[in-house]
Amino acid sequence: MERPRDRSTAASLKSMDSACSYPAEFLDDSSFCPGANLVEKHGIENQDFLDLAEVIRIIEPYAIKGPQQGPVSGVSIDTRKPIGENRIFWALKGSHFNGNDFARLALELGAKAAVVEREELLAGDLPAGATMMVCGDTLQALQTLATRYRSRFTIPVIGITGSNGKTLVKEMLASILCQERRIYRSPLSYNTQIGAALALLGLRPEHEIAIIEAGISLPGEMERLQKMIRPDHGILTVISKAHIGGLGSLENTLEEKQKLFAELDENSFLVLNADDPLSMKLREKTRARTFTFGLSPWADVRAEDVHVSPDKGHVFTMRLFGDKVEVKLPVAGWFNVVNALAASAAARLFGASLGAIAAGLAEFHPSPMRLEIHTTVTGVTLINDTYNSDPASMKGALDVLAKVGNGRRKIAILSEMLDLGLHSSEEHRAVGKDVVRAGVDHLITVGDNATLIGQAAAAAGMSRKRITETRSYTEAAAELEKIVNRGDVVLFKGSRWFGLERIARELVGSIGPTRLIVNLDAIAANIKMIRGIVGDGVEIMPVVKSFGYGNDSIRTSRVALENGVHYLAVAFPDEGAALRENRIDCPILVFNVLTEEVDKIVRYGLSSVVPSLALAHALDRAGSQTCRIPVHLKIDTGMGRSGVWVEDAIPFVQAVSRLKNLRVEGIMTHFACADDPEEDEYTRAQIEMFRSLVDRLWRQGIEFRYVHAANTAAIVRFPEAHFNMVRPGLAIYGMYPSRAVRSLIHLEQVITFVTKISQIKDHPPGRSISYNRRFVTTQPSRIATLHVGYNDGYPRFQSNVGEVLIHGKRARVVGTVCMDTIMVDVTDIPEAQVGDDVVLIGKQGDEEILADDIAANGNTINYEIACKISPRVTRIFVQS
Repeated sequence: MERPRDRSTAASLKSMDSACSYPAEFLDDSSFCPGANLVEKHGIENQDFLDLAEVIRIIEPYAIKGPQQGPVSGVSIDTRKPIGENRIFWALKGSHFNGNDFARLALELGAKAAVVEREELLAGDLPAGATMMVCGDTLQALQTLATRYRSRFTIPVIGITGSNGKTLVKEMLASILCQERRIYRSPLSYNTQIGAALALLGLRPEHEIAIIEAGISLPGEMERLQKMIRPDHGILTVISKAHIGGLGSLENTLEEKQKLFAELDENSFLVLNADDPLSMKLREKTRARTFTFGLSPWADVRAEDVHVSPDKGHVFTMRLFGDKVEVKLPVAGWFNVVNALAASAAARLFGASLGAIAAGLAEFHPSPMRLEIHTTVTGVTLINDTYNSDPASMKGALDVLAKVGNGRRKIAILSEMLDLGLHSSEEHRAVGKDVVRAGVDHLITVGDNATLIGQAAAAAGMSRKRITETRSYTEAAAELEKIVNRGDVVLFKGSRWFGLERIARELVGSIGPTRLIVNLDAIAANIKMIRGIVGDGVEIMPVVKSFGYGNDSIRTSRVALENGVHYLAVAFPDEGAALRENRIDCPILVFNVLTEEVDKIVRYGLSSVVPSLALAHALDRAGSQTCRIPVHLKIDTGMGRSGVWVEDAIPFVQAVSRLKNLRVEGIMTHFACADDPEEDEYTRAQIEMFRSLVDRLWRQGIEFRYVHAANTAAIVRFPEAHFNMVRPGLAIYGMYPSRAVRSLIHLEQVITFVTKISQIKDHPPGRSISYNRRFVTTQPSRIATLHVGYNDGYPRFQSNVGEVLIHGKRARVVGTVCMDTIMVDVTDIPEAQVGDDVVLIGKQGDEEILADDIAANGNTINYEIACKISPRVTRIFVQS
């Protein structure tokens, strides 16, 4: 397939590194990078950017009282925050507030002028030197001012829109471009009808490039934003279901979003997501030169050789229009790698050097937005999201509580949301309604404005007896202690100012030192990677057997379902039953069913693999005409395990198809060695036998809804084996079945297995360590004891050969691995001390230990290492 890119520009980019030259004084100017923009959530500040006479001339108020000239240094929309000198208060309206009610107060607090809609506000005296202006529509007046002010600038303006990632891409692009130029970007998430207008009013003559963000949720909004922003270039991040309620469909979302780029011409560039088929449709609709970013191998800007650490972010090689640059991105989440690709593509097209791109991404530090889920030894599940709080993330956290706590008692501890200005009351009450929708059983609020959450929850039907209002985290902790019980799910959500993380930390303290950190974002990224390989026409059936390969099948399943999966697979009926009991309602295929277990298939509404007529008849007897059991017929094409031999398949399929209480929806086979290049001929023979069988059955009028054969290895190495469904197992969890597979796909590592140092002792020469005296010191040594052993899943074969990471350095396992402890030599790590984190599997600093490395020491496979991590090891689930 030809790479969809504008090749004519790629060659000219080769010389950009030497072409970019800027005055040296820019490099030391504190206003050079975006952090120096004078912006606040209640408005925008821009010293003496207009005169009041100009404002009046632009917005054309139909009534004015007071002076009509003088310097203007910003716009305020919230009287609850300090109103700076020479600010105009703009009286905006919402569904639950009206800024006109506060216009007089704003003038008394020092505003130079106020723009209002009520003519009666002109009555009476105004504060000395104050001006009141009356317009028919204050929002329209603000947008008119922004439009006219924007027209004064001839610098390049890039507009960014999309369903997700707008703000992150904007900030990354700003971080890169500010290395070499004076840039301006929309502050915070100023991308709405109000926010974008305020953002444009922050432009100044010294800026060389402007980066403006545009977000919509209803049809018609983008036209207004486009008229204000009038971008010269564009980035479309992705089209997804965010705000789809107001826009109706993904197609409508694209139709509306693309209006931001309506006036781009042949001199413009438009950066598109190569992994998003909807976004790529713009290539045929725009006059602009299009360039692509993404994971697709034909993307103009893509990432290779990505190394991931849940704590340290990503290190990868970026392929950039034929060049390459080594990138250290200090943020977690595979989506951030994709965001970095989008930002880098635009930066390079603006002329950024490779060095600036590397430096800008290395310096990128957004506010953490990480949500953690874990269960204490007392059986209480904690959802900890206590870094910051805003309406969107509050709703997201409550959605997580509803999913994780489905069928269990749910407790939400929610703090006041800060810096909402005139929207505060409206937004807090909206959260109260979300609390009820999430099915919260007990609500504890923290802070004065948070009482509005409780009031709205009560108004929406929640019992007052289950709502507690507190003013501090200490009060909240005391209230929680009164009600929390084993099995509860507790959400901590709030701004750090309220200290909710302290309560969470106290409860987390009961978790043992040995933990398995499971990155749910990585699971989602791996599913998307597989989707990119197989395309939209092929169903993905993740295999979540064996406790989700040691990662918790419940949460793995939920992440899969949230990322477009519709069918799951498990090994045994009891695994399917566990999913059902945790409200996983999608179809679930069970691979191994005994005849005496068919009642479980019926009871839990599962699908069954049928490898024999005996099981087919047992299932038929258990089913009924009103409850026909979905089955997938297993054909053995060379695995030599379960299933009917391919030469006996046709009469078998015919016989099962005649059973009235079964619904034959699928046919499948399994490959013996798809991961081994030396056996490719055998694998291709299996594929051909299976394909030939399916074709012969089709000619006889027997068709199947699902035809599947490909495991992880075949998904990557044999596209002809995809049929219309694939069964990834190991790939979901970021592991590779062989080097041959690893060379063809990059997966994000899902697990980090960690413990802590419990003791350090100095050993003189000649001292033996652990059972059977298999290690004796030959020199003075510092030996650390770790609280992890073979009962936790750390294999005994690691004795004297294994390694762990401490302070980013390798430490060798010495002596025999015990049931609950191991010893490691930290002689060459003098900074090691009791309480330090130790990585058993995962990355620390520049070093990494994979499950593959441990497996190699025991002549086994990485599957076994992951699956054998003990249930007593606490799982901590990390998700952005």
